[in-house]
Amino acid sequence: MGVEPPHIHVGECPECGERVPPDIEGTTCPYCGSQLAHTEVPALTITSEEELTASLRRPEPRVRKKEARPAPRPAARRILVLTFMGIVSIFLGASHWGFVPWIGTAALTVMHVPVIVGTVLEGPLVGLLIGLVFGGFSLFQGASAPTGPADVWFANPLVSIAPRIFIGPVTWLVYKTLRHRNESSALIVAAVAGSVTNTLLVLGALGFLGFLPWAQIGSIALTNGVPEATIAAIIMWGLLSTPGLLKSGDTAPVA
Repeated sequence: MGVEPPHIHVGECPECGERVPPDIEGTTCPYCGSQLAHTEVPALTITSEEELTASLRRPEPRVRKKEARPAPRPAARRILVLTFMGIVSIFLGASHWGFVPWIGTAALTVMHVPVIVGTVLEGPLVGLLIGLVFGGFSLFQGASAPTGPADVWFANPLVSIAPRIFIGPVTWLVYKTLRHRNESSALIVAAVAGSVTNTLLVLGALGFLGFLPWAQIGSIALTNGVPEATIAAIIMWGLLSTPGLLKSGDTAPVA
């Protein structure tokens, strides 16, 4: 036969309903952290030895976990990269900083580099859209403000837009294929592939439409295409070498 314990009173938290030992009434509930007042705590009579033991056991205070800040949404980052790289591409064209003087009156272009960078950061769809921005501005410039006889050719969307929308997907395909071997090498080779895609498709469109003879296209591909691919590779290497600009983990995930 059990021992009949004396009847005592303990506090009960009005917020969580947990019983609070008498010696900590008037302070803070160790279960939920609510402030307790002696007059607000309802009394509860203990009528069994088990209840007495459980009620007088001082519980360990619960530590509230610090809420982690939510990670940025992938969609928001894609929009940010798309907007920024599109603006950079337009700026390079409008300011003519995207053209490097070359042999004679020829110039090398780096306007396709934002497409390549945007692709490895956020995937082929973002690269395609940046290429569309690049091509659209090239079309607008060729139609409204040409700076030379060759610029008029880019008023045709088959020359200005169609080749540029393939830069991103080709860059991504090469990067995805080589990434598992070496991240840095994959980025550099992908930059070269994107540049070569731009050169070959633009020149191919010019030859197909009859703006340039096919015999001349081959020499242009060598004199302009090789240096442009080299510049794209050097810029990508520079981004990789600059702390905080582009590093492993920044690039888009590969399925």
